[in-house]
Amino acid sequence: MRQRQDEVACEVAIIGAGLAGLMAARTLVAEGKDVLVLEAQNRVGGRTLNHALGEGKDLELGGQWLGPTQEKMYSLCKELGLETYPTYTRGEQIVSLNGRTFRLKAGENALSALPSEVALEVSQVLEQLEAMSQSLDLEAPQCHAQALEWDNETFEGWLEAHTQHTETRDYLQLELKGLFAAEASDVSLLHVLFTLKSGGGFYNLINVTNGAQQDRIVGGSQRIAEAMAEALGERVILSTPVQRLEQTETHVHIIADNLTVTAEQVIVTLPPNLANRLDYKPALP
Repeated sequence: MRQRQDEVACEVAIIGAGLAGLMAARTLVAEGKDVLVLEAQNRVGGRTLNHALGEGKDLELGGQWLGPTQEKMYSLCKELGLETYPTYTRGEQIVSLNGRTFRLKAGENALSALPSEVALEVSQVLEQLEAMSQSLDLEAPQCHAQALEWDNETFEGWLEAHTQHTETRDYLQLELKGLFAAEASDVSLLHVLFTLKSGGGFYNLINVTNGAQQDRIVGGSQRIAEAMAEALGERVILSTPVQRLEQTETHVHIIADNLTVTAEQVIVTLPPNLANRLDYKPALP
């Protein structure tokens, strides 16, 4: 990683040094492209972050797990020389739901503690969601005939219309918080359906053993981004918040703090809430 300069040029500029930005850079460099990655923070990793606890131990403050269906990430870890280890699952879990607190044994699902009529409705709702998700094309979910309708409806709104029991909604919204770190009112139905299909189904997404939380990375998940950035070297420029993108017929000028980059193409890998803060000239459609 290098220090900033006043003006630089490249074939492709990538905004954001999270996993998506670094993988895009890694792929393009392998194709012989001249690439620069601009990162606002003084670190790489985006929504993966390790916090050192001392004595060689790290606490992960962002994404941290790998599991079945994530074969590309397992392959990447192997390429980067990173090892994984099983998530700790022994002991009881404590679940707080709708004012009730109960304990679960290792491997036991919270559904078993719900009233039978609620557990039945949860199963029926999940079966309906799974069936809807299977109709999506993961490469182009926006092309589904109901994509706009589903994207305009929150998951909370859909649950209200398709469930009878408050406990059903409470349970599914609790699980959704764990999956998305968001409220059901902040996530569209389309996004939930896309995640269900891409993640191998609801139970695969919430389970540990044979599920999405099965494995962790030795040294913490941020090591994936750090290892990719180390290989990219001076192509990654930190502490460079991008303010504006000015597109001409042949180039894009990226204006950042104390730096202007002229590139033939740009890839913006920021989360939507951050990407929307950039000033685009002309405005995006």
